[in-house]
Amino acid sequence: MTGPETLGALTPDQKRELPTLYLRLVLIHHSLWFTETQKRLGLEAALEAESQAWRRLHPRVRKRMTPHLRAALQSKDDIEADPYLSDERLEALCVDLAKTWLAMDGVWFQAVESMQDMETAMACNEASWHSFAFAEARRLRDLLDLGPNSGLDGLARALDHRLYAWLNRQSCHPVDDRTLDFEMNECRVQTARERRGLPDYPCKQAGLIEYTRFAQGLDDRLTTECLGCPPDPHPKDWYCRWRFSLE
Repeated sequence: MTGPETLGALTPDQKRELPTLYLRLVLIHHSLWFTETQKRLGLEAALEAESQAWRRLHPRVRKRMTPHLRAALQSKDDIEADPYLSDERLEALCVDLAKTWLAMDGVWFQAVESMQDMETAMACNEASWHSFAFAEARRLRDLLDLGPNSGLDGLARALDHRLYAWLNRQSCHPVDDRTLDFEMNECRVQTARERRGLPDYPCKQAGLIEYTRFAQGLDDRLTTECLGCPPDPHPKDWYCRWRFSLE
């Protein structure tokens, strides 16, 4: 399942908290990029990279988020009784927050690459994801009341509510009571490259960091194995496939 298909599983309080949680995650990821850039290039360079990233991101943020802000300000409902009014409104907001998050990650990569080189941008990216995936898992664990030992069931629920789940099509496939396979069936980044006639982006190394840390952030008994991810060849019905096991 994907994010929009799981709204019905959330309580009204969880729905009300979801947009705020996603906004916090955007800010966390932004701060991690700044921190990692400062470590490698220094404060002045990090500030310049942030300026470049913001100049590219600002028009997209304004276009996507202004309608939501206007709607919220015009609403006459009490804010405590209004978990973004309807599932339709909530879904639209979550999708735009997820798009903003993904764009933010991309413009930071472009800024560091343009100022330094691809190798430095990839190093900052991997270091940022190492912390971000763990943070995203912990925030979702709290939101969904999963507890520290929720196992594969908790992992499947958390995967359904990731920011990525609002942008991509994904699916979980239980193998047995201690093993779960996860597929990214449609990937926004890779399909965009396909439309431009480009090869798959080789994201295996970053994916190993991301999915391993996400699983660890939910339950430290979970281990992660890559069954296929670009530059590996893959079938048409998925771009990457991961296996999670409960030790």
